Amino acid sequence: MTLLEIERIMMHWAESGENRSGAYFQCSDLVIVRTGGIPGMVRALEAVIENGGLQGILGDLN
Repeated sequence: MTLLEIERIMMHWAESGENRSGAYFQCSDLVIVRTGGIPGMVRALEAVIENGGLQGILGDLN
């Protein structure tokens, strides 16, 4: 998946309201936030928790 495709998906979500209106994109071993810094990550993690929690989202670092 390219960054251009991720941007296209996030723009679609911004219009549809998914993933807090495109505030973040998550797949295995990757989380991209639209707004950088701690506030952007907090917003993304809040949305993940609202949608079922961290199980399967954040893998072990072992």
